[in-house]
Amino acid sequence: RPGRALIVPGASFGQYVWGRTQDEPLQAYGGYPWGVRDAVPLSSAGNIRMLDAVEARLESGQPSPGLAAYLNRMGVRYLVVRNDLAPSAQAPMPIRVHQALDGSPGINRVAFFGPIVDRPYGSEVLADEGMRVSYPAVEIYRVTPSNEPTDPRAVLRPADSTVEVAGGPEALLPLSDLGALSNRPTVLSGDPEATDLTPDTGVVTDTDRRREITFGYMRGNESPTLTADQEYEQSRPVHDYRVFGEEGSVVAAPGLEFDASSSATDVDATWRQPRGATPAAAMDGALDTYWRPGALNEERSYWEVRYPEAIDLGNTVDLALLNRGTKTPTTIPLEITTANGTTTVDARDFAGWQTLPIASGQTDFLRVALADVFRPPLLGIREIRLPGEGVSQLELPGGASGDALLLTARPGDAGECVPRDDLLLCSDGLGRFSQDRPGLFRVVDLPSPLTSDPRILVAPRDAATVADSLAQVAGVGVETSSTRTRAAGGSGIAAFDRQLGTTWQAAPEDPAPEVKITLPQIRELRGIRLVNRQGVNASSPLELQVQAGDRTFQGFTDGRGLFRF
Repeated sequence: RPGRALIVPGASFGQYVWGRTQDEPLQAYGGYPWGVRDAVPLSSAGNIRMLDAVEARLESGQPSPGLAAYLNRMGVRYLVVRNDLAPSAQAPMPIRVHQALDGSPGINRVAFFGPIVDRPYGSEVLADEGMRVSYPAVEIYRVTPSNEPTDPRAVLRPADSTVEVAGGPEALLPLSDLGALSNRPTVLSGDPEATDLTPDTGVVTDTDRRREITFGYMRGNESPTLTADQEYEQSRPVHDYRVFGEEGSVVAAPGLEFDASSSATDVDATWRQPRGATPAAAMDGALDTYWRPGALNEERSYWEVRYPEAIDLGNTVDLALLNRGTKTPTTIPLEITTANGTTTVDARDFAGWQTLPIASGQTDFLRVALADVFRPPLLGIREIRLPGEGVSQLELPGGASGDALLLTARPGDAGECVPRDDLLLCSDGLGRFSQDRPGLFRVVDLPSPLTSDPRILVAPRDAATVADSLAQVAGVGVETSSTRTRAAGGSGIAAFDRQLGTTWQAAPEDPAPEVKITLPQIRELRGIRLVNRQGVNASSPLELQVQAGDRTFQGFTDGRGLFRF
């Protein structure tokens, strides 16, 4: 078939479990046009940005209704899915890639070959929390979108149906997800080759963000959105993959000024995940985001917020640290500094709020220094209660004109659960968050009001609220002493939903895991049964203490997990 193949997932170099070729094997053996997102793609800036959008979607594991149509616009007819990349290639887990592809319409596996990679899970050993699934070394997926042309090498489209997109070429993916493009041709605003074209429709987007790229990296290479006058970290003539213009037009407009010794989002960071771990994330009102240092070699990490004028913060501050998950309670020495002096305290290393003393009086800043000379990125600040908010607000260029407006969350979010066969596996190690996890905050100055009704695609953020709603529907109350993840799929209700494919797991540091189940009416109980599926990253409880009504029973389960009383 005419077209080309795209190798996914991308990797900086060809590093496989069977050897290190550096260059791709298809370079020597492939007889069909192909492409790949590697360390230095020999391609245009626009194509690189489009490839990065594909990679971000695969990393998230999020199926895409418009991915096939988006690939079709790139001339991609086949995906070569390589499941035999070595861990050193730093590619997303194959189970994540399949989660995204298998749920995307118009993308179907048509062939596979090579040996089976990764050992299947067994009853005695579980690798990578059950996320290592056996796949053929190479799988071929055919891209058959609804807008597929007869021959992608030469396609005629009516010029009067053109859509002009104000933004980056990556905006075509969310537009395809919405079904807003169909077969219509598109041009980007500012294209010097399209000045004589009169578009039928104009779409304003927030995708052309002012940012800094670390060239040579293909993952974690993007800085947070910069302010209009923020200096670049790296001294070089070019700082981004630019299609038109020298800089992005969408800029950050923070309400407060933040500073840090380093951050995981810095372009020169040695610890580059997650993408949303900026200093502002420690004051965005969300406990599922945090700031974390990005330098492995710094002896003293610090976080700081500055106010435009002095305010009274009182003599205490509420703070939630990024818990390191240690089973043995430890303390972390902190130095909290204001304009009135420095207070040295021993904070507790646990997941929760704690109140710490600070020097009282008027101050225009507050700094928290983390004294951990071993591995600073294991520490961080989940949230600190102070006046103001650190929401990541973006400002679009003023006077942008168009018939439609598209606002999208920045890439970097990934859920904590992934399906494997009929199991739902959840792990806190899978979760990632972007700068837009707390919400979509945009400032748009339009020359005229929008007259149509907005279409909004939302995702619930508060897993606890979702779990409570599920419990109300089920008519059963489930409370737990802790949970392994913040995802609703791994909450306590998963232990009592009559689904063997879902699992509740306690937090690793929980010394005495406990589940409390409240039934809708009084029942006579003679026992309970605890069941775990093979392949779940959890051990089955053996010794139990059961409180039923006003009676307590203690003992051991039998070989089937049954405990009678």
